[in-house]
Amino acid sequence: MPASRSRRSLVVGFALFALALSACGSSSTTTAKPAAGQSSPPASGTAPVATIAPAPPTGPVPPAVNAGLVSWPGALHDAAHSGTSAVVGPQGATIRWTHKLEGPISAGPAVAVDGTIYESSNAGILHALDPMTGADKWTFNGGGSADDGQDLSTTAAILSDGTILWPGPRSTLFALDPSGRMLWSQALQGTVLSPAVGATGKVYVADSKGDVVALAPTPTTVSKLWTISIGKESFGSPALAADGTIYGTADKDLVAITDAGDHATVAWRFHAGDIIEVSPSVAPDGTVVLGTNDPYEYGITAKGAVAWKYPRKAFSYSTPAATVDGLAYFGDNDGYVDVVNSATGKPLGRYDGTAKAISSVGVGVWTAPLVDARHDVYFGTAAGHIFGFAYGGARLFDFNAGATVDSYPALTPDGTLVIGADNGMLYGFHA
Repeated sequence: MPASRSRRSLVVGFALFALALSACGSSSTTTAKPAAGQSSPPASGTAPVATIAPAPPTGPVPPAVNAGLVSWPGALHDAAHSGTSAVVGPQGATIRWTHKLEGPISAGPAVAVDGTIYESSNAGILHALDPMTGADKWTFNGGGSADDGQDLSTTAAILSDGTILWPGPRSTLFALDPSGRMLWSQALQGTVLSPAVGATGKVYVADSKGDVVALAPTPTTVSKLWTISIGKESFGSPALAADGTIYGTADKDLVAITDAGDHATVAWRFHAGDIIEVSPSVAPDGTVVLGTNDPYEYGITAKGAVAWKYPRKAFSYSTPAATVDGLAYFGDNDGYVDVVNSATGKPLGRYDGTAKAISSVGVGVWTAPLVDARHDVYFGTAAGHIFGFAYGGARLFDFNAGATVDSYPALTPDGTLVIGADNGMLYGFHA
């Protein structure tokens, strides 16, 4: 998830540095390297960005057969961070409703199967909202700033029984029932990042101090199974692969973690050329797509080798969306969203979100891209604009929110796009 606004203001405008990969002898800290038989990453990832035409993606439309895709139960929809919905999003900037929250909205919404929207502002109050009107069903006050001033785009996770796991204030993960009653809470060492829910019901959550924790929740309590430290500072939430591997980020490292039941081990590390301020995403074939503050987007194999690297030519605060049909969408701090084949890194298209800034922080894409059932893509920018683009590259809308947009978007079951801005306004767009 994105870094703090103070970090952003320092980073914007800095020169980009060349990628540096260093070898490491330990099997538990293997630095990623080109895949077997390659002396360098594939050529598809070495073409200058400027040569990519604004062409549409060419993959098949995501399937709408999985009922679990209809809601939006966590960060970037699911534990793999697909960013994919099986419903169609809005075709224009028609506002269905707005709701003013207590402070800047950096958190992203989660959406239950009945359409209830769970969203919070940096003031540390969770709202349960009616999807038709945007009105409050209830609120829960966590008792402090939601992100300790770090401006992190975290998202609650909704369990199969409807329990809401909210990364709230005071370094605490709160569990609430659908009526807003607190069931239990779990303290962590640092600011709590977005939880990821595994296939067996285990919950994996990272904090800003570089710890990853495994939890076993019940309707009334929670057990901590293990904690592993993967670095000194983390801005990214865990992503889960189909084989159970947990991918976390800390400092300049992507870390593959194996859950051994009562403890965890590090399988390997990929060391990037600069700090990582976003979450990883896992493509259907197991490729881990990763953005960094060096000039590249990466595809890393399940064994820790570099499958491809794509020259963004700008750093990234945008967690990639690795879609269910093998595409990867990612934003950059120049204001573009690029689309590549997630297995090969082959460029497929580009969307231009370079509307002029309303402030000095720039035009960059600070949200994750959201991809709907027709490959329409939605995202927000530091320039304060919320964009929708059609499958073929035509702009559906450009809405000026009047404030930085770094809240990761979500789609409700009826296709309402929900996204917030730093002026405290939460928007519901619907055709």
